Amino acid sequence: MNPPVDAVLQHPPKLHIRRMGRADNHALPVVMLHGAFTGSLASWWMTCAPRVAKFNPVVLYDLRGHGLSQRPAEGYRLADHLDDLARVTAGLGPFALVGHSLGGWIAIEAARAWPDRVSALVGVDVPIGAKRPRTSHEAAEADTASKGTPRARRRHHQLTLAETTFRSDLAAEAPLDVADLASLRCPTLMAFGRQSPFVDGAELARAALGTNSVQMFDGGHALHLDATADLSDAITQFLSGPAITTTTTATTSPKGTAEPDHAHG
Repeated sequence: MNPPVDAVLQHPPKLHIRRMGRADNHALPVVMLHGAFTGSLASWWMTCAPRVAKFNPVVLYDLRGHGLSQRPAEGYRLADHLDDLARVTAGLGPFALVGHSLGGWIAIEAARAWPDRVSALVGVDVPIGAKRPRTSHEAAEADTASKGTPRARRRHHQLTLAETTFRSDLAAEAPLDVADLASLRCPTLMAFGRQSPFVDGAELARAALGTNSVQMFDGGHALHLDATADLSDAITQFLSGPAITTTTTATTSPKGTAEPDHAHG
């Protein structure tokens, strides 16, 4: 397995990314997206990503306004996050997406928008049918913060909420519903915590995708922290399944060729 390599995509907003995992041209790349407010690429780096990286190349990145990525004053709609994801995945062939909370929401929208590029999708405790996505996200992410998020990182995201349009942009989005999930064309696994504020979304996901596409875990919203081993196993088993396309034939990204980055080990 290759050592991790960090890089920065320089075109604004600057995005901090980390590449890790096995060097295998036949293994499906996996892009893992973290949740909002208290999340960063460390959310996966310190939990499930090392297990996934034993079998697949993995790409992690800090969403705009999070971690070491740039914090623009505005531009936090789902379309803006999709633009960032297009930059991160430029130059990749087909890939899988794994997303927690807001990251899962972005991943679902990407799979709907790019059905020829996204070969598999894992959504981890994604808010489905939430009538007030802003309030629900904040309550859930506060639960994540209570599980040991460093104070400096909490302060960073408090500034994101105070100094940007993040909150209002997210609140303006229509919540995910059954029809959105039913429109997915790639193999999909949805994971929910039995003690999560979003657990009711599991029934909606079953209605849209079928019972076998939903797994339940003991834990709250922060499943990557509450059920790290079980969730890691579920992700790797799903991605190794016969329904997942493993070809890495190059395709054109939605935003063209790969953006030069400044990498460092």
